[in-house]
Amino acid sequence: MSKYLAKNLNFFMLLLVFVIILTSVGVGVYYVLSYARITDQYQQKATELTQITQELASTKDNLNYYSSKFNETSDELNAIKVDLDKYDSLYMNVTGELDKTRTELTGEIKDLEDNLDDTIEELDAKKAEIVILNKQLVNTEENLTRYRGWYLEQLNETQQWKIKYEDLENDYEDLMDECNATG
Repeated sequence: MSKYLAKNLNFFMLLLVFVIILTSVGVGVYYVLSYARITDQYQQKATELTQITQELASTKDNLNYYSSKFNETSDELNAIKVDLDKYDSLYMNVTGELDKTRTELTGEIKDLEDNLDDTIEELDAKKAEIVILNKQLVNTEENLTRYRGWYLEQLNETQQWKIKYEDLENDYEDLMDECNATG
């Protein structure tokens, strides 16, 4: 039995070594394949993480940009609210002044209407005076035309007398020259 056992034991040991070698080879292959798969997954995850980090950085930049835009818009809105409050206050002041001015102008309009009525009455009186003065002017123009004709006649007659006077004066000078020459 010892020979049988030694032979079987050697075979069993050989089988056991073979199983161990096969197991080691299997574990090694499994380890290499698992390592390669895990390495690939790690590389994929690292790439995804890089992409996510880039997207996160881009999103953070966008967030910062839109946050600054929001802050600017918020500041503008606050400025608009301040301006709106100021304009509301100005509107109320202007509306009050407008009502006061409207009241004053209504009073002035009434006074002006009263003055207009008085002025219309005065105008009617002046128109009547103008009619009378126009009649007087027409009479004066007629008299002026009549006197102008008389004046022109007198002027014409005066010019004729002047010409006669100048002729007589020339005749007198000629006679005086003749008298002096004869004597």
